[in-house]
Amino acid sequence: PWSAGAVVRNLFHTFQWKLESMLYRPGEAFFNEDDSDSDFEERPGEQAPAGLRDRLADLTFKPEIVLGGAYQARPALTFTAEAGHRLGEGLDTGPTTHLGVGVEYRPVGFLPLWGGAAAISDGYRLGAGLGLLLGPVHLSLAGSLQGGDAGEGALGAFSLSFGGG
Repeated sequence: PWSAGAVVRNLFHTFQWKLESMLYRPGEAFFNEDDSDSDFEERPGEQAPAGLRDRLADLTFKPEIVLGGAYQARPALTFTAEAGHRLGEGLDTGPTTHLGVGVEYRPVGFLPLWGGAAAISDGYRLGAGLGLLLGPVHLSLAGSLQGGDAGEGALGAFSLSFGGG
């Protein structure tokens, strides 16, 4: 009745910025009583200040470690848990840390109901959904709410997939 898994995302990647294909535009202006001068001309990315080039080189996808598990308490009832943490700041926009729990209940075999809650970096997420499994056709409808310093918002999703019975 127990299952577990572990994932390391973005451990290896080949993503790189191509500085030679970018443009840099300095924003410099000088004004006094007698004279004014400005410089807003485009330049090749290689001419950007070293600090900007270093920051750009650091903007990649950072590794993320995720551990998860599930316990099937009854044939129609499964509990899940997941913990994840991203190692550093990069291009990823989601929360750095995620700790969540969930449940799936199937009152009848073809009708799964889902619910879950998670503590995320500086906030929370709540979600619920339902599915309809009609042989190889799977329909799903779900929604979630997020709050806290991570931002306020709501999300809705509908999916249609075709797979094994």
